[in-house]
Amino acid sequence: MLRLARQGLGIREQVVADPGSSLRSLVNCGDHWPFTWHYHPELELTAVERGQGVRAVGDSIAPFAAGDVVLIGSAVPHSWASEPGLPGGVQAVVVQFPAELLAATAEAARLRQLAERACLGLCGPPTAVALVRAIHEARAPLRRLARLLEVLAEAEQWTPLMRPVARRHHRDPRLQRALAWLDQHAREPLRLGELASRVAMRPPALSRAFRTAYGITPSEYVARLRIGLCCRELAESDAEVAAIAFANGFGSLASFHRWFRRLTGSSPELWRRRLRG
Repeated sequence: MLRLARQGLGIREQVVADPGSSLRSLVNCGDHWPFTWHYHPELELTAVERGQGVRAVGDSIAPFAAGDVVLIGSAVPHSWASEPGLPGGVQAVVVQFPAELLAATAEAARLRQLAERACLGLCGPPTAVALVRAIHEARAPLRRLARLLEVLAEAEQWTPLMRPVARRHHRDPRLQRALAWLDQHAREPLRLGELASRVAMRPPALSRAFRTAYGITPSEYVARLRIGLCCRELAESDAEVAAIAFANGFGSLASFHRWFRRLTGSSPELWRRRLRG
């Protein structure tokens, strides 16, 4: 059982664990997967058993096929998308679990480090698909947990999908407030002086602290948010590329195309065609 509620820049999925268990597992299958940009506090393992399409995790956008296994951290927006009509459709095993589950074990420090790495999205080998399937098929709660820890024991060798600058967690409450403001006003012109005033900092100090904490400037962070919004509209609508760019805060097509290619490796037209087959 899950509920979806629109909030901020995506859809917040509210996950309810399986009865008698700390985690939730399901088989997500069908003719296709529509693009649904969403996030949730729980960590997630997704193992694709059948199908192909495009996977978006944070600022990472890449094709997927059977054998694709990804561990996603808390509150990282993501979506798998494919077109209808694929032979055999699409199918994946999805396991969702709270970060607190890792903190409750004797190996808590090591697992917490893994959970932090998962905020970048981690891509595992095709052989991990069978391990994720084993979590779903295990009926006893302790056996399910044992299978999950077996998968996570190998995940330290997995490849990050995003650059470290994509992480969003920092202890300074002023920077957290700055991120929240940027999330809510990504489509509006960025005025650094106004943002700095809202978080009780001077503009130069805010820029330095932001870059130190996240590895990018506030303006680059906003550009990434806008590209995420544009990707969602490119996937969900037939609107013209220029209209999508301007509606989501870009002041010029040149700037939009430059940022889109930098973050996705392709033009928006090619990205849309690849997504829709």
